[in-house]
Amino acid sequence: MTRKMKCIKILPVLLCILGLAGCQQAKNQKPYQEEIIFEDIMETSGTDKADETDENRSESQEDIQSDLQVENPNQDRLMEKVNQYAIPEQTFDVCLDDWGEVTFVSCRPSPDEYDDWKVASFYLVKDDQILYEFPYRLENNSSKGYIGLFDGVGAVGFRDLNGDKKDDIIIITNYITGAGPDGMVPRPDATIYLAGEHEFYVAHDMIADVAEHIAETDRTIENIYNFLRQRE
Repeated sequence: MTRKMKCIKILPVLLCILGLAGCQQAKNQKPYQEEIIFEDIMETSGTDKADETDENRSESQEDIQSDLQVENPNQDRLMEKVNQYAIPEQTFDVCLDDWGEVTFVSCRPSPDEYDDWKVASFYLVKDDQILYEFPYRLENNSSKGYIGLFDGVGAVGFRDLNGDKKDDIIIITNYITGAGPDGMVPRPDATIYLAGEHEFYVAHDMIADVAEHIAETDRTIENIYNFLRQRE
């Protein structure tokens, strides 16, 4: 057999070996390529989820801010009133159940409200935000036809009046009638707020008991507190 014919016979064998080696290399590379593609998918998916989480968080914060605005649409107006008409000597930093560290603010009526016999209003404030506006004891917050013209807030006390471990609030408000020889002498009247769940409500029964059993000259925070605790 000539050398030329031997080469012709060997050539197909070499081609087969090279082909098998190429297939084996392709098989070895394929998992690596798939792994890279899989990692790319995971990285892209993780990024999408992170972006989605950030978007959801932003939407949640916007929803909370929107809810606060809906709950108290007069926030700016009330805060302006607090800053302008707060009664410093009857404004206190306190710690109240359900509220934490807050400022209890007593506000006198604005000058134009005196014509309508308006009386004091009360708020819980924190970080220049109105957290809570106390309900009015009198209709339209006006003392007209009731006791007299608002003269000032005489005292504020924070006491547990009903044994529920929450501080309730006693407020002494002074009024003048302008009638008779003692018409310009301030007459004290008590307003009582009982603490509920994230709210306060006017304790009309307690107020009536105080008015009936405690003389005006004896209406102090301590006297009212002691009377109401004995009543329980």
